[in-house]
Amino acid sequence: MKRICEAAMLIISDCLPASSWMKVVDMYLSRVVVLVRNLEKKYNLPLVIFGHVGDGNLHPTTWVDASDENAKKRLWEMFYEIMDIALELGGTISAEHGIGTLKKKGLRKEFEVKKSLKALELMREIKRVFDPKNILNPGKVI
Repeated sequence: MKRICEAAMLIISDCLPASSWMKVVDMYLSRVVVLVRNLEKKYNLPLVIFGHVGDGNLHPTTWVDASDENAKKRLWEMFYEIMDIALELGGTISAEHGIGTLKKKGLRKEFEVKKSLKALELMREIKRVFDPKNILNPGKVI
């Protein structure tokens, strides 16, 4: 059976990563845990939460059978809602691991929420200076 699973954002065997890493302001940690746990019930998906609680990095993680289209749809809805929770509480979607390709939409949303879209464009302009043919990390955010 193919399944979607999380393993420190590495693809292992026939699994795909499905983790939403987030960094939250420390005083909201307990609230985040409650909100994310509620999503476990809402989407009827298994969920574990681990991370580096001392510095506010949490890694809510779920997994589904990759052949179950309904479960994959619920997984992505949960994934985006977890990112929304982080942003609503003043955190970030990136934690210590960066953005990657799974959170491209979330990154733009974070810059919008923080009124920093200009910063994203400046980063893209800097990349164009050093990579005018876009051969380094093509298809990525920056």
